Amino acid sequence: MVPYTSLQIANWFIKKSLDSEFELHSNKLHKLVYLSQCWHLSLSNGFYLISEDAQAWNYGPVFPDLYYNTLKYGSGVIKDYIKTIDPNKKFIDDEDERTIELLESICETYRLTDIIELVSFTNMPGTPWYNKWESMQLEGLEKSAISKYDIMEFFNLII
Repeated sequence: MVPYTSLQIANWFIKKSLDSEFELHSNKLHKLVYLSQCWHLSLSNGFYLISEDAQAWNYGPVFPDLYYNTLKYGSGVIKDYIKTIDPNKKFIDDEDERTIELLESICETYRLTDIIELVSFTNMPGTPWYNKWESMQLEGLEKSAISKYDIMEFFNLII
């Protein structure tokens, strides 16, 4: 399996929300995509699900491409798929059973979780985002990639 883009993973969750009739707001979508990368890194011993690095921004972990492509939704419900530059890369491979199983599990575990709880979970002290954000403050940086190793180490502790 080749890593996917954040937009492909996001479109999987959007499709799931449209098919299952649960509301998906952009901030929740960002958390689900980030948690998918985190759990995949942990469960696959460091292999990326998403080709881009998550970055530590002021209010949490962000995939910049996903962020800029969901700005138009604001805090509203996402009601359509994110357009991609390459139409062949809009969705994940239907035959990628391992990824679909992981995403189903992420969806089942977190889709009904309140966004405040998700933010608390991804942004609490000791998390990869928090540790990177704290070091960025000392260095005067606004954005920086979150280490794959830090994500793996943290999520391996909570398995």
